[in-house]
Amino acid sequence: VVVPYLQWRYQRKKAEDAGVLDDRSPAERQNNLLDYETFDDYAEMVIQFGYVTLFVVAFPVAPLLALISNYVELRVDSFKLLDRCCRPEPRGAEDIGTWYRILDIMGNIAVVTNLAAVMFSSNAPAFNVTGETRIWVFIAAEHLCFL
Repeated sequence: VVVPYLQWRYQRKKAEDAGVLDDRSPAERQNNLLDYETFDDYAEMVIQFGYVTLFVVAFPVAPLLALISNYVELRVDSFKLLDRCCRPEPRGAEDIGTWYRILDIMGNIAVVTNLAAVMFSSNAPAFNVTGETRIWVFIAAEHLCFL
């Protein structure tokens, strides 16, 4: 959002200094805006998903903060799409492509890391067993999660 805004301000200031009146139609003005790319938005969502799922056991408030962040991101992206970027070209998509595989891998890693964090850091009486038993219980629980 910042880069398109700064570019817009720079172009406007340059036009004002040159004394040029902007008599272009709205469509012509929109054509000079930056192109909208989905890669950065997807990357941002995947990174947030990774942080929330991988560290939810250590920081249980993370999903709530992610929800608030997503609400703000929705407003910022709508401003970016409506005012600071060219209209995206309509393109059909079958699915989200490679991003699905990345999210799937991150989800599987999150299951293992969260289960390990609970199993090996818990001091509850139910976990008062030897280290070897904890490892076997961890392996069994991990396999149950992936069934």
